[in-house]
Amino acid sequence: MKKLISLFVIVTMVISCMALTANAAEGEVSVSSVAQFSFDSGTVNKLTADLNESTYLLLEDGNNLVVDLNGHKWTSSDSVLRVAGGSCIAKVYDSSAAKTGAIISTSNDAINVSNGELSLENITVKGGDGNMDAVIVEGGKVTITNCTLSAGKAGINADNASEASGVAADILVVGGKFASYANPDARNCAIELRKSGANGPKITLTGAIAFENAKIIAQDTYKKTIAEGIVAGADATVAFGAESTNNLGTSYTYKITEINYTYSGTGEVPEAPSTPDTPSNPETSDAFVVAIVTVAMIALAGVVVSKKVRA
Repeated sequence: MKKLISLFVIVTMVISCMALTANAAEGEVSVSSVAQFSFDSGTVNKLTADLNESTYLLLEDGNNLVVDLNGHKWTSSDSVLRVAGGSCIAKVYDSSAAKTGAIISTSNDAINVSNGELSLENITVKGGDGNMDAVIVEGGKVTITNCTLSAGKAGINADNASEASGVAADILVVGGKFASYANPDARNCAIELRKSGANGPKITLTGAIAFENAKIIAQDTYKKTIAEGIVAGADATVAFGAESTNNLGTSYTYKITEINYTYSGTGEVPEAPSTPDTPSNPETSDAFVVAIVTVAMIALAGVVVSKKVRA
């Protein structure tokens, strides 16, 4: 009986150890500095402290990044994050209960996207004073879900500067807030549309979005096509007030007068990406199964031997 108990304890310990090994291989790492970031697509970089940087993190081809702010602030005196690689897929979210995670630039645009894909979820993004934006998108696909955006100039500055190279700006905003700003620039607004390319950027709004800052600014060359630049999701409508000059001579301001969202999840609006599942490691998983089978066979052999000895 004692041998059976011992074998059971050994089996339990081996299974526990293998489970811990498998979990570690699934790819969540704790980081306290940008220098510790892993750019493997299966790794979640979970912050354990606020980050204070003097420059931006540049993502180019071959870089994939998943960051869980975990309630912390990622701050830079420059931009915080620039996504420029066509093959880049980046995601920044906050898993904390309080959702206090934030990306903050003290003197520049907070996030700049010119290519690749970026998704932001449940975070605050704040740009600097003056002619600065929270998120500027010149090309690529961006999904912003339940975030709070504010800056001296625009919460989102949508431009098609990268369209000439075949990379149009395509932005989806699902819920969240365009917040007011303490030190607004003369062009302060929720969204600014800039038509550098032939077609101009596209922004789709859906979900329950709070507009503390209800201004939309469009460049003069784009003012007649604002309806093509900002569209509503399925079962949603956005009504704009009459255009008015903002005394800058090159752009016009549109006031959002009514927002009526009853989005049902149908239609062509793509779903916002969820927190990526950390992939299992096939080699680790196979080794885990083999180890369990081996230990089980050893235990069974021990029982058989024990019975033979007793016989």
